[in-house]
Amino acid sequence: MAFLGRFKLGQYVPIPVAVMQGEEPALPTSAPVAAIYQGQTKSESKLLPIIEPGAVEGFFVYQLFLGFGYSVNYYNVAIQYKVGSSAHIVTHHFEIVSGGHINGAVVSMTFYDRPQADFVVEKLDGGFRSIGRNPRGT
Repeated sequence: MAFLGRFKLGQYVPIPVAVMQGEEPALPTSAPVAAIYQGQTKSESKLLPIIEPGAVEGFFVYQLFLGFGYSVNYYNVAIQYKVGSSAHIVTHHFEIVSGGHINGAVVSMTFYDRPQADFVVEKLDGGFRSIGRNPRGT
């Protein structure tokens, strides 16, 4: 069991797995599935995409966005995959600490001048837009 770290709401948690058959990297029969648990309750399940299939064999990572449905707590991740006829499971855990916002952080911002008002439009890394009206200069 690996500790992935401490994160705030609005951040991404990298959920990795290196698919192995014995001591050698291998490709699974289908994409690994990560199930995220808060205590005994399953929050969600995600398929893990392969990373650089031509360069690294059997390495998968999913970037889990900590948005709606997540709160300050400890979470466990169970990743299941199958190589040939043998099934495998890998477990990780991470912690969400206080701070952050479920919409994510501002990644871009622009000033939009209109006759009726001035606006600031922000794009958040959670995929949301935020619009502020009549910002005041200093």
